[in-house]
Amino acid sequence: MRRIDEQLWFRASAGLSATVALGLMLNWLGPSLTAMPIVGAAFGQLCRVVNATCASPDTPQPQSDLAVSPPAPPAPPPPPPEQNKTDTPGNRLGSAIEIEDFDDDDQPLKGSVSAADRDDFYRFTLSKPSQFQLLIDGTTAHALLLDSSGNKLLAARRTSVGEALNHSLKADTYYIWVQPYGNREGDYNLSISANALDSREDDDTLSTAHDIGTLDNAQNFKDWVGSADQADFYRFNLSEPGQVNLLLDGKAARLLLLDANGETIARSKSRGLVNSISSVLKPGVYSVLITPASGREGYYNLGIAATPPT
Repeated sequence: MRRIDEQLWFRASAGLSATVALGLMLNWLGPSLTAMPIVGAAFGQLCRVVNATCASPDTPQPQSDLAVSPPAPPAPPPPPPEQNKTDTPGNRLGSAIEIEDFDDDDQPLKGSVSAADRDDFYRFTLSKPSQFQLLIDGTTAHALLLDSSGNKLLAARRTSVGEALNHSLKADTYYIWVQPYGNREGDYNLSISANALDSREDDDTLSTAHDIGTLDNAQNFKDWVGSADQADFYRFNLSEPGQVNLLLDGKAARLLLLDANGETIARSKSRGLVNSISSVLKPGVYSVLITPASGREGYYNLGIAATPPT
């Protein structure tokens, strides 16, 4: 057994000695041998086997197959999550559903509210002061009326069949906001209407008062006051002293008699359905102001006359 180990060691030692000797020889002759046009490639391969230095210093060294590759560039970041490019009509104030025709056959407007869809918005525009009405059926939805900036104006009131709103509105743009009633969910039907009011819009200030001129005979005027038109002014002249009598019928309005500067001279006295003022005045310019009675709105008739003072 020992003899076999000695033979293996001798052979291995002899092979190692031969390899070292060949490597030393190629280190010396390598640059010349590998430069030869025919056998250079073979000697170059032999040099790599015995790990000899055969290439000249100016010759580029081949890259080892075990060379470490440079790190790969980092992967690009993932794209941001795609934003919603569209918005379901009516879910926001800015995407409110436009109501263009109050007499459209598509009414009532159908919708639904739930925990996942809590807001439905509708937009409409009034070109004249109008009496506006809203009806929403069922027990699942609640309606609010908003101004053109989205501020709350009114809330619909509960009825036996749903909710209702009846109110006069100025010429402007408005929004209806439908939301769940409490935590309820379900479908709803929304109906709206608007009837233009026979109300002058250019007599709302002292400077734009409706000019009657010189008051020398009895005159009558009809108009409307309420939330959509809260002030009507009339201006008249007296060319000589006289007793001015003002008569206003209906419970919807009250009247005041003003001097040329807008200061109150007299307030109306109510007698049932009639409000009246009777005052002796000097020659000059005067005005009459009609305002809504507390919490009321509606049409009125104004009679105005001047007689010689008694």
